[in-house]
Amino acid sequence: MSLTHSRWAAIGAAVAVTLGAGGLVGVNAADEASTLVPITPTRILDTRSGDRVGSLDVAGDSTPYRLKVTGAADIPTTGVTGVSLNVTAVETQANDYGGYVTIYPCASTSTAKPEVSNLNFVSGQTLANAVTVPVSTDGYICFYVYGTAHLLADANGYYTQTSAGVAGPAGEPGPQGEQGPAGATGATGPQGEQGPAGPNNRISDKQIAMLEWYDDPARPATIAVGDQPWGLASDGTNIYVTNFGSNNVSVIDPATNEVTATIAVGDGPISVAYDGSNIYVCNYSDYTVSVINPTTKQVADTIDLGVGYRPTSLTHNGANIYVTIYDENKVVVIDPSTMTVTATIDVGSGPGGIAYDGSNVYVANFGSNNVSVIDPSSNEVIDTIDVDSAPWHVAFGGSNIYVSNYGSNTVSVINPAANELVDTIEVAGSTGLRGLAYDGSNIYVANAISDTVSVINPATNEVTHTVGVSGGPMIIVYDGTSLFVSNKDEATVTKLLPM
Repeated sequence: MSLTHSRWAAIGAAVAVTLGAGGLVGVNAADEASTLVPITPTRILDTRSGDRVGSLDVAGDSTPYRLKVTGAADIPTTGVTGVSLNVTAVETQANDYGGYVTIYPCASTSTAKPEVSNLNFVSGQTLANAVTVPVSTDGYICFYVYGTAHLLADANGYYTQTSAGVAGPAGEPGPQGEQGPAGATGATGPQGEQGPAGPNNRISDKQIAMLEWYDDPARPATIAVGDQPWGLASDGTNIYVTNFGSNNVSVIDPATNEVTATIAVGDGPISVAYDGSNIYVCNYSDYTVSVINPTTKQVADTIDLGVGYRPTSLTHNGANIYVTIYDENKVVVIDPSTMTVTATIDVGSGPGGIAYDGSNVYVANFGSNNVSVIDPSSNEVIDTIDVDSAPWHVAFGGSNIYVSNYGSNTVSVINPAANELVDTIEVAGSTGLRGLAYDGSNIYVANAISDTVSVINPATNEVTHTVGVSGGPMIIVYDGTSLFVSNKDEATVTKLLPM
């Protein structure tokens, strides 16, 4: 493409937009009828936390920015033929010919781009335009910039192929009427058929007869790992343990209670999480996040957060990874498709533990005695909830949010529907409250100073009993069968049966 042609390319859609049958819009490659489904406008791209997109090198093309739009905001993961966006270019730079932005579907960054533009600019301009663009078969679009600019993209709708239109949004339910009087008790029905036999014992009848309980794969055990074990996560098959003092991750097979692999990571690995695809490890002392492939048990990528950004804990919401930065009072957002930081969110003082409840992200702020509530659709703090002294960890317990308070030896209970504190549980006799876990029935609290694990019944918010666990228990994880507790002072992990 000549520079003159590039400069004066027509401002318009990156694809042909045609009317199909019934007034529907064709935005897919086959030009079949699609219809627009409006959504609440949501920002799905903001490059201002990184480098500008594009290049000022007039001798060659720059690499486009590739963005996955399916699954973002309220856009479905499948059945999407195109998206409706408002795209803004800011902090623009251009040569004497001017600059432009082209937006198009791309299977990769090498996909050929169309010779049209959606935005034309000169240096220093800030300008926006509405864009309708198809998506690639795997849900991506590319932003090509001639010149350089920061790009913002707000999604306000998506297209889906249809011949009959899509159902509109469901209306709000009407008010519930008054409850009528109770009816008469009916006759007792016949007894049902006997149900199927329950599951087999974990060991054979012969082993039980011989009292060979030491062969029970779920028996309590103590497993030696690396120096200063801290964070724990399960991928449904193995248990991953971050060893802060030896800069590696131990992989435990819960069926044999043995370490099957040791993976070198960054300096000071402190916490770990699994997002359904990869294992993410916060390396506190070298400002990075290691990405482990759970199939190969090798580090597949390392994300540099920048000097001073000490990652402390992390969680995911199905779309992004959220990492607390204790020293900077921030949470950074990582896009796992690009392994880059896409947003930075200011929270309270000394953010540590973090959890997602299916709607919002909750951050325990150790230094300001409160919990920040982040809306992941906007990546903004929408509420702040005061709790007890020095909140350290946070977990979702099926209905409520539970927060361990290191300084007051209590657990705060937050109702996520109203984002308000509804109860405070005294954990009597236990000190140094750290990690929390939920097994579908009970809440478990690791007490690092008193070397115990407390068990809380979430139905009554009362401590039902306490179990001794030596070695400074820090974090707890449940893998569907057993509980695993990291013991920082003894370089071990304790395996317990649920209680």
